[in-house]
Amino acid sequence: MQREHRTSIVAVVQLPDANVGDAFVFVLVGEVVEVVIFDGDGEAVTAAVRWQPLGHRPRPKDARLLETQIEVRARQVMLVENECGEAAHGTSVLRISIYAGPVPTAEDEYTHGECEFTDRITAEEDDRWPVEPGRYRLVASLACPWATRAVIVRRLLGLEEAISLAVVDPIQDERSWRFTLDPGGRDPGLGIRYLAEAYDAANSDYSNGVSVPAVVDVPSGRLVTNDFPQITLDLSTQWADHHRDGAPDLYPQPRRDEIDDVMARVYRDLNDAVYGAGFASSQRAHEQAYAKVFDCLDWMSERLRHQRYLVADTITEADVRAFTTLVRFDPVYHGHFKCNRNKIAEDPVLWAYLRDLYQTPGFGDVTNFAHIKTHYYRVHTDLNPSGIVPLGPDLDWGAAHGREALGGSPFGGGTSPPASTDLATYRVGT
Repeated sequence: MQREHRTSIVAVVQLPDANVGDAFVFVLVGEVVEVVIFDGDGEAVTAAVRWQPLGHRPRPKDARLLETQIEVRARQVMLVENECGEAAHGTSVLRISIYAGPVPTAEDEYTHGECEFTDRITAEEDDRWPVEPGRYRLVASLACPWATRAVIVRRLLGLEEAISLAVVDPIQDERSWRFTLDPGGRDPGLGIRYLAEAYDAANSDYSNGVSVPAVVDVPSGRLVTNDFPQITLDLSTQWADHHRDGAPDLYPQPRRDEIDDVMARVYRDLNDAVYGAGFASSQRAHEQAYAKVFDCLDWMSERLRHQRYLVADTITEADVRAFTTLVRFDPVYHGHFKCNRNKIAEDPVLWAYLRDLYQTPGFGDVTNFAHIKTHYYRVHTDLNPSGIVPLGPDLDWGAAHGREALGGSPFGGGTSPPASTDLATYRVGT
C-alpha cells in the first residue's frame, strides 16, 4: 500500500497486460497519477492508459513530472480500490492499492505463484544455457495444465529426442513433486528422488515452492527455468533448428501480437481464474473469479463460431494454452472448483473445438485423465477431504466435431507428429 499526500483527485486506472520484466512507474503528475510503461531496455513502450476520473479531468500529458515514483516489476499490475481518504494532518490523499502478480489482490483471492527461476535456453552459443540437444530434461506432471503445455509443444515440434522427459507422480508429499513412478523412486535421467533437489542445486533461497514444468540441466543437476509461459515460446523460437520436418509454426511472427493478446486474456480470465474460483476463501472472491471464467468462455465461444482456431487457420500457442484448461474443465473444474454454470460439453462450439484439438496428434495422446483426476481430488484435501476420485464424466472424445467445414488444418502445410506416445495411459502410483 502506497499513500501519496499531493493530490485530492480520485482516479481509477486500468492497465493492459504486460510481460515479465516490464517496469511500471507510477508518477504523480499534478493532480493525477500518470502511468508510464517501460520495456527491459528502458524504452517507453506504451502510454495507453485508460482513465476513469471521478468528476475531474486529468492534466495534459506534458505536465511537469514530480519526483515521487513507485517502480514495480511484475507480469501484471492492477490498480484497484482507489479511494480518497483523510490523512492525519487533514489533507486529502489518493490511496493506491498496487497488486503486482503473483501477489493476491486480496486475502480471500488466489493468483498463480511467481516463476522465480527465469533463465532462458537460447540459440546464442555464448549464452549461459545454450540450445544443446540431449543436455536438458523437461520435468512435468501430466496432471498439471501449466506443465502439459510444454509436453504438448515438445511433441508437436518433434523435440522428444532433443529434450528428454521426466514424469512426476501426480500425488505430492511434503517435499512436493516426486519421482515415485520410476524404479527405486528415482528419476533415471537425473538420479534424484524429488524435483526439489534440482531447485536446491540452483538456489536454496526460493519462496514460491517447487513447481512444474521445470527444465533441468542434466550435467549439473541444476534447475534452469520454471518460467512456464516462456518455456513453450522458447521451444518454438530458440529450438527451431531441431524441430522435426513438417512441424507447425506455433508462434508465427506475423500473428504474434494477436496471439499474445489472446493468450493474455485466456491466462487471466480462464487458466488462472478457474483456480481463483476454486481456491477463493470468500463468496465475493469466488463470484468474481467465476464471472471471469464464464465471460472468457463466452468470448471464446463467439470467437470460434466462425473460425477453426483461436488466431490463425492452424493451431498456435494460443490453442495449446486454452486446451489444457478446457480439457480439465468438465472432469475437474466444473465440480471441484465450483465453476458450474455449464459444462464445456454443453456449449456446442467449445465442445466441438475441444474435440477437434483432442483428436489432433500431440493433444489428446498426451492427456492423462487418470493423472489429472488423481492429483486434483487426492491432493486438494481442503476441497475434497474424503479423497474420493469420481469415475466420470463419460465423454465421447472421439465423436465427429465437424469443424473441418470452417477451413484451415491443424498443421497447415506440415504434418502431424509421426511417433506414438503412451503418455495418455502412463501409470499412476498407489
